[in-house]
Amino acid sequence: MKKYIIFSGLLMSLMLMSSCNGTYDDWANPQHNDPEDAITIPGFTATAASAIDLNKAGDSVSVFSLSSAARPAGVTRQNTRIVMTPKDTPSDATVTKISTTNDGKLDSTSLQTIINMNYGKRPVARTYSAHVYSNAINANGQAILIDAGAVDIVATPAGPFIASAYYLVGDMAGWDATGMVKLSHSSKDIYEDPVFSIEFKTTAAGQNLKLITQNNIDNNTFWNGGVQGVVGAKNNHDTSTSGSLATTSDATSSPTAASPGAIQIPDAGTYLLTINMMTYTYKIEKTNKYYLVGGLQGWTSDPATGMTCMFYPMGNGVYSYTANWESGKNTLKIWDQDSFGNWGSAIGSAVDGATDMSGSLVSTSAGAISAPTSEYYTLTINMSSKTYEWQKIANQSPTAYAKVSIIGAFNGWSDQELTQVTKHNWHGTLTQTTAGELKFRANDDWADNWGIKQNIGDKYYGTATAGGDNMTVPVGTYNVYFNDITGQFAFVAK
Repeated sequence: MKKYIIFSGLLMSLMLMSSCNGTYDDWANPQHNDPEDAITIPGFTATAASAIDLNKAGDSVSVFSLSSAARPAGVTRQNTRIVMTPKDTPSDATVTKISTTNDGKLDSTSLQTIINMNYGKRPVARTYSAHVYSNAINANGQAILIDAGAVDIVATPAGPFIASAYYLVGDMAGWDATGMVKLSHSSKDIYEDPVFSIEFKTTAAGQNLKLITQNNIDNNTFWNGGVQGVVGAKNNHDTSTSGSLATTSDATSSPTAASPGAIQIPDAGTYLLTINMMTYTYKIEKTNKYYLVGGLQGWTSDPATGMTCMFYPMGNGVYSYTANWESGKNTLKIWDQDSFGNWGSAIGSAVDGATDMSGSLVSTSAGAISAPTSEYYTLTINMSSKTYEWQKIANQSPTAYAKVSIIGAFNGWSDQELTQVTKHNWHGTLTQTTAGELKFRANDDWADNWGIKQNIGDKYYGTATAGGDNMTVPVGTYNVYFNDITGQFAFVAK
């Protein structure tokens, strides 16, 4: 503290000289604040600013003010900072020291980050105790730390309205509560995970949909508009596969008075709708479930026993299946989930037994597709362009596992074995009575395991990585598919 004692004397001399007119008398009686090695000066204290709404703030916001009336002539303030401690939070909450301007302004982005760090992203007013410190500098450049006291900072972080749940209504489900279908969501706070999703099927071209909020359901105001009401497209009958969502507060076309525009699906098919309510955006991805029927699964056409070899979705109508296409078992056709077993609807090659590395897919008088050679290949099918392609994998001797299982909270982290339906491709059934985490692992041991930080309720397929995080699976019964070469998986709700 020696430097403070010395400077305090110099500062007091300066202040005493300036106190001849009586203006700065209080500065002659500083008090020490040992924890911060700072002094307090009567009359030199911070005053709290008004409550802050970061949704309406500019680049900076005023968090406190410091009176300059009690400051002696020739003394300036520099390096003003605050120590922010969140109120009404657990004891392990983060205390933050951050610089402000000398007139008590703080960068808005920094304040948003600090609030999010302690309280999350929900736009609710939060209160911090902020202890204010500032360096007083005399004409000779000597400094002393001034403790200006503590103020409360009350601030609401920026964030859009997000309902606790959303429901799809439309031509494919009905336009009232009897047919609405709830979108899937994780168990996380909606402001930490603002993504909702649903897979749906259209039965004709040009069908439309909108989204109903949980608020409207709870308040018995099904078609209520406004910021917290029905969600749709900015432009009515928008056929874009991705874009911005809107409510009546920002719709740009002329939808009905009670709702924004409809999102329109141009073609009949199965789709995955994903919405991000933090950014108010949506994405529509055409999807379906396609199954291999052929030598690898014994040409079994009974849906009850034959739907064991599902092509793994890759997004945007692309699917793949990686296997050892053994001699005598290397021909196949393809069925979608609705036509499985109907040979007249099978998808295949225009030329029966074609061994080309790529070709076109047809669904009328389709012939079998054949692997180029009896080796490990990935067969990729593109149902948008109606094409297929073979790609020989680099490792023709992948590790063979005697067992692959699913293991997680659903079975007390014991192993539930899957069945190897083709080499390196596994299938089984999972029943989740409560939502929980799980992984894939081999040989009842953690030496080889696969996972990914993903909620199956948001997206039913993906690619797990070796040693990856646990995945979360909602309540339900699922057909499970997994490839131990690629890590691809799918959980198909029954």
